[in-house]
Amino acid sequence: MASIGRPPPAPGTLLRGRRALVVEASRRVRLMLREVVSGFGPDQVVSSDNATDALDDLRAERFDLIVCGQVPGPGYDTVTLIERIRTLGLIPRCGTLVVLTPSRTTRDVVSLAAQGPDLCLIRPIGAAELAQRLRATLEEKVLLEPVVEAIEAADVRASIERTLALGPGRTELKRAALRMVCEDLLERRDTARAEEVLELAAAFGDAPWMTLAQARIRTLQGQEAQALALLERLVSDRPEFIASYDALASIEADLGAFPSAVRHLEEANARAGFSVSRFRRTGALAIRSGDLGLAESALDRLLGRVERSELAEGADYVAMVDVLAARGKLERAGQVARELQRNHSYCPDSSVLLPLVVYRRRVEEGGDSTAALETLLQALEKAGPEVSVETRLQVLEACLEQGLRREALAIARAIALSGRADRFRLGRVRALLERAPDHAPG
Repeated sequence: MASIGRPPPAPGTLLRGRRALVVEASRRVRLMLREVVSGFGPDQVVSSDNATDALDDLRAERFDLIVCGQVPGPGYDTVTLIERIRTLGLIPRCGTLVVLTPSRTTRDVVSLAAQGPDLCLIRPIGAAELAQRLRATLEEKVLLEPVVEAIEAADVRASIERTLALGPGRTELKRAALRMVCEDLLERRDTARAEEVLELAAAFGDAPWMTLAQARIRTLQGQEAQALALLERLVSDRPEFIASYDALASIEADLGAFPSAVRHLEEANARAGFSVSRFRRTGALAIRSGDLGLAESALDRLLGRVERSELAEGADYVAMVDVLAARGKLERAGQVARELQRNHSYCPDSSVLLPLVVYRRRVEEGGDSTAALETLLQALEKAGPEVSVETRLQVLEACLEQGLRREALAIARAIALSGRADRFRLGRVRALLERAPDHAPG
């Protein structure tokens, strides 16, 4: 542990006892990055020329420094790799994440900033400048280690004391330390002490994350209206702070204000570019808001980017088939269902969606759909209990269309007992059953 209030160790020992990962497609640049990183004394420097191998390395070992340059790989670029690293928790709390990007556009810089790298550098950059910038960042991280240790020990008092003991000046560093303390408290839903930390942080100047934290506190206290007001003001004052749009959308979705939630996500998409999680949420909330055109657009952009990569999920294809079938685009729905079978055969829905599309086609053509529905029900039974609620809802609707109320009730019961259906989906089940003929209340 670094000593409180003392200067950081010599540059050649900043990474002693630690491991570093360099991800860069260009061999020449990769070698330069390795050489610079090696100058800080890590025990090991691992390098990769693509995102897939880099993620495998990160899953296998702990890395205290990750340097991301140009990142090729199915569905990946630098932003999506960082997002994946953050989502999977593949970097320790006090780890250092460095990004090198050739882009100078506002949109791309905002996209990178939204993922919270510790250092973002514009290429081209020379080895000397890189070493200088990286040294400053690593020195700050070493100084924060005692604070992180206190946070991980759930010792709030010690974490605050160690923050204040960082020495005179270092305002931004102290604010960063208090941000970690506050976010940890919010994860533990300790709003009272989180507010105390925010008051202390305010003495070191204002920052957008403070307003975001205040909104999270109000939300945890059941004061959603106050939280929304804080976030709306933050969006107006700091439109480049993308986390505020995501927070707004999350609260609005919980309140059932789906159109407004989708609008805020689309504003974030326009400002920050592609994000796997945000485009996925946009599609899901657009479905709930009834805007199937926007849902199709968001899901199409998502699948177009992540297809045949580990970023894609079976649920993405399921949602797309649902939307396309609802919009009468059965040919395209069939194509997506076949893509699911080819690329994600492990997904329980993969064996059900194509029979579902075939059934929809029979109905659209006006022919006898009895055999197609029987095949669909057999496929659903064979696929087992892990089939998604969304797909079961579509099969339930097909049963009601054909007057198979007993089968529909069995599917409804399975949905209710699965524990995976939220209020929105359970409400849809009730609405379908209530609209069906011969409904017996209760």
